[in-house]
Amino acid sequence: MHQEEREKAGFLGCIRDLQVNTKEVFIMDEAIRGRNVKNCKEFICQGQICQNGGTCVSDGETWFCRCPELYSGKLCQHNACDRSPCGHGATCIPKSNQDAMCLCPLGRQGLLCSDRK
Repeated sequence: MHQEEREKAGFLGCIRDLQVNTKEVFIMDEAIRGRNVKNCKEFICQGQICQNGGTCVSDGETWFCRCPELYSGKLCQHNACDRSPCGHGATCIPKSNQDAMCLCPLGRQGLLCSDRK
């Protein structure tokens, strides 16, 4: 097989979102600078890539998500409860993208519900 034929074989299309197991891989930013890789033809924000009510902002080549108050991360996929700060079956309620409040179950008290009543 000639070098020219090898470059034509393989995937032909557009990959915008990639997840390996449970980890999101952000290939869009790196792929645009790669060899024989071009940006997807459709407007990047058209696919509603931002989560949890985030708004996609793009100039056609670069993009970012403007996240609502309680969320953070490249795709607005994180909030303060992702760290599971509450213990002993408590319910976590995000107060901001960095701060959370724990609602303790019966018999528990304290900031993280770690104290017995």
